[in-house]
Amino acid sequence: MLAECVRRQWSCSGTSPSLLQTSAAVVKDGVATYFGTTDTEVENEAMSTFDPKQHKLHRGKSVSLCSVAGGMSGLSLLPPLSGMLSSIAFFDSNAQELAKAELWVALIRMSPSRNKFLERLYSKQAFDDLAKFTPQSMAELLKSAPFDERIFNKTETELYCESTGLAVKLYQQDVASLVGLRSNNTARPRMWPSWQEHLPEDKYGHVYGSPSRPHGKVGTLWLNQAGFMKNEDRYQQVRHVLLSTPVNFRVLDLNEEFTAQDMGLLDDVPVVMFTSDTLKLSKWVADLEHGALQRFQEAFPRGGLLLQTQAHPPSHFSVTTI
Repeated sequence: MLAECVRRQWSCSGTSPSLLQTSAAVVKDGVATYFGTTDTEVENEAMSTFDPKQHKLHRGKSVSLCSVAGGMSGLSLLPPLSGMLSSIAFFDSNAQELAKAELWVALIRMSPSRNKFLERLYSKQAFDDLAKFTPQSMAELLKSAPFDERIFNKTETELYCESTGLAVKLYQQDVASLVGLRSNNTARPRMWPSWQEHLPEDKYGHVYGSPSRPHGKVGTLWLNQAGFMKNEDRYQQVRHVLLSTPVNFRVLDLNEEFTAQDMGLLDDVPVVMFTSDTLKLSKWVADLEHGALQRFQEAFPRGGLLLQTQAHPPSHFSVTTI
């Protein structure tokens, strides 16, 4: 069955190879840094309620979305941009983050609802009633549900129809062990369904700040709280966009020059560029926002918008013209 699925890789999803391309970069040893967003609740909600019309981008007018992979916060921009997108590109300087981005896109395409998406991500039968999941209850709910090999095996097989081997490998190894807790159901997952400030760091880890802090950095989905996982309607809008729009995955160092074509995007339409907090940190971009903005203007001659977050309280979501 698996061999047949691989031979039918694109017919399984009803899409064509042109709708899902990936970088040829080899994933290095190690794991993805972020399995969920580290942008704040306020910032994720601001992305989901972003109004393109306020910035002269009107429905029916084609735009491209170019989003950093990272914690996949960029998915929350899909509902407000629905009906406008000609193509989407997820980029990152870390090829492992791109494998994770590809995995998430594949899982959302495969999963007709939020609870099925979560069931596949965690390989747990714990998500029938999403209203039960709160920052106070999530640890016990996840702990009480063992890793389900049946869900894992079924998802693994279907992933061969929807994604490349890089995403499958990530699911088999890192996601199974660090999110699903396959071998240690009492450990702390690297991604929590929901979150709130001031959770005990020794039990939950931390979302904001340096990954090097003692108790370990985690991501979240803001389930029932913000962003594309706040409610079922937003998730369905995201899934519809991902099923109907070309999606590309590209290794990109924002310190370097690039073109729209390098990203698999059109150069004759405006771009919505989302970089999270990358341009605020010299460890990622040496010349910060000013230098990067010049490169974006050269890459996208039709201009567009640069969207940024601060990724720690106090929250800040900014929009700059490219």
